[in-house]
Amino acid sequence: MTSTSPAADPDALAALPESFRHPHVTRFTIEPHPYRPGAHRAAYAFTPFTGTEPRPERPEGLYDLDGALYEGVSDLYNAMLASWAGAQFTAAARDYLTDADTAWQTWTSTEQALTAVYGAFDGLADGTWRASRMALHDLQDTLLGAAADFDGAAGGLARLQEHHWDDMRRSIGEVTGFDLATHYQDVAATAGISTEGWQIGDVEDYRYSWSTRTLTARTKETVAEQNERLDRAAKDISAAGEGVLALVDGIRGELETVRGERDIAREELVTQLGNFTAAARQLDQRTADLAAAGAEIERLQEKCDGLADDVADRAFERDLAKKQLKESTEASDALLEATANGRDNALDDLAQLRTQRTVILVCAAVLVIALLMYALTR
Repeated sequence: MTSTSPAADPDALAALPESFRHPHVTRFTIEPHPYRPGAHRAAYAFTPFTGTEPRPERPEGLYDLDGALYEGVSDLYNAMLASWAGAQFTAAARDYLTDADTAWQTWTSTEQALTAVYGAFDGLADGTWRASRMALHDLQDTLLGAAADFDGAAGGLARLQEHHWDDMRRSIGEVTGFDLATHYQDVAATAGISTEGWQIGDVEDYRYSWSTRTLTARTKETVAEQNERLDRAAKDISAAGEGVLALVDGIRGELETVRGERDIAREELVTQLGNFTAAARQLDQRTADLAAAGAEIERLQEKCDGLADDVADRAFERDLAKKQLKESTEASDALLEATANGRDNALDDLAQLRTQRTVILVCAAVLVIALLMYALTR
């Protein structure tokens, strides 16, 4: 834990007055700040508190110190007070957390069993409700007892937490005090207690029995809903039972008539059974015929599939032949075009040769005439 000041004097800061030296402090030095050239920071360490020691109060004369030394000493005593108060809170909170955890485990296991028993009512016969209803009441009583135990521990924990926060805020400051305070979730995590699912409210939530934000209130609401629904169902069953008794007498008279009609119907049923047996045999025969027809259809389908594959292969070969023919035609057209171009070029070259030959002959004739004229003049 450290305190820094941009204008610290290492010699003055190191001279901590004797009255400011707490027995738990093991180090208080001034060292250059690693990231701010020319500045220094106060570094301190102390033995952790157990909460049984006297409260580490700020020494008198603290406000007479210069700004840098005041900041370092103030931070040191804030940290020691947080350690001492946190140790006291932790020791007291562990008992509440243990009781709350025990009650919560009982509540969750009972709530699961209660849900299973309550859900099974929908599938029970009307005459078997009594035993299940008694088991449901026993589980509801256990659930309410566990909820009350949890709220007792939760209320104590809420009061303890609020007292701890108030003490830290008054002693250290609104923001810093809350940041340095110990929270019951941290104590639970250190003790290996899971608080998942817990809903611990404010102190006011546990001050009055009519509060609706406690586990007991939630449990009572669940139990009331279950009992109200089952009571309505029981009344419906009772009313239906009275109607059933009135119908029984009428049914008994009709029963004798039904028995006579039953004997007649039995004879007719025997006759119809024989007819059904014959019809079943015919149906078996038709089923066998349909099976044979189905096998034949499958064979024909396989043959059709083979023909389809052949057609597809031939179509592929046809498309390939068309492609090759197109390529050959294009090559022939290119060759013909090249031959025609060559022929035109050859004709042009021949015409040029004929023109050159004519020029040469004319030049030769002129030369011969010139030689003759020259010979005559001699």
